[in-house]
Amino acid sequence: MAPCPVLANKEGASRGGRLPQESATSVAFGGPDVCILGEFRVNGVDGTIWRRSPKRARLLGLLLMNVNRTVSSADLARLVWPHTLPASPGPRRVATAIYRLRSIISAAGVTTIDIETVGAGYRAVGDPDSIDLHARLKMLKHRRLNRDPGDLADLIDEAASLFPEQILKDLVTEEMRPFVTDGLFALLDDTFGGHIHESAIDHIADRALGRISADAAAV
Repeated sequence: MAPCPVLANKEGASRGGRLPQESATSVAFGGPDVCILGEFRVNGVDGTIWRRSPKRARLLGLLLMNVNRTVSSADLARLVWPHTLPASPGPRRVATAIYRLRSIISAAGVTTIDIETVGAGYRAVGDPDSIDLHARLKMLKHRRLNRDPGDLADLIDEAASLFPEQILKDLVTEEMRPFVTDGLFALLDDTFGGHIHESAIDHIADRALGRISADAAAV
């Protein structure tokens, strides 16, 4: 299975950090091993595993969106099993699913991510560069830090173009959407360091959350 596509940060960018126009849509392979933009996949793991157990995929997807951050067991239970609680113990369901996820990751030989138990929650530990969403946000942050503040409008347009597909497109449920939205806003705020207006973050988030189509956003 090919690695997730990432926008190539080719040589030849201007001093301000903006890539030449022809580079803005180029794709490089050999980058992130985990895709949470568009169809969820972890390179090395047979995709049929996620189709057979979408709840495990949702659980791992939520943890990877918040890589290196702890997500409470209560939140995971509420988001992934919204219609079965409190009929059955949420934390026990989560613990069982986490155990199985660890087995899947280990059996596939995936070494870029691990899942730790942290108090009453769990944390996906790994290199953010191995996850397409975080790799793209890191690229944006690098561009912001290396350009004139007056060029932020161009950077906002570039940022929107970095999300051709919705986050966890095949997995997000209505129960998950507010949590995913809040998480994305926090990531974008960190990426731009509070230097852009909330309406600009809304514009970028619209693409990443699938609220408007890629074609509509390009108009």
